[in-house]
Amino acid sequence: MLVEYDGWQHERDAWQRQRDHLRREALEAAGWLVIVVTSADMRAPKSVAARVARALTSRGYPNGSAEIWRTVHHAEHRAGATRSKSRGGG
Repeated sequence: MLVEYDGWQHERDAWQRQRDHLRREALEAAGWLVIVVTSADMRAPKSVAARVARALTSRGYPNGSAEIWRTVHHAEHRAGATRSKSRGGG
């Protein structure tokens, strides 16, 4: 499984977009599952985590969902603690 981020250059550069499509096709032909994430996806990171968890589970990874959600929760907790400290709450 591969998680790939398509940034602004993917949208604005036809050559880059074509290269990305061809590379993605080659990866999928070789058996890779490719999950594409964009800036719009990053507005809802939990949905990205859910997509990754489903992909792991579909590929037979034991407890993929539980591990992903544990990681997401840990990251959210750390981000909250960092915000709190930066506001003088720590």
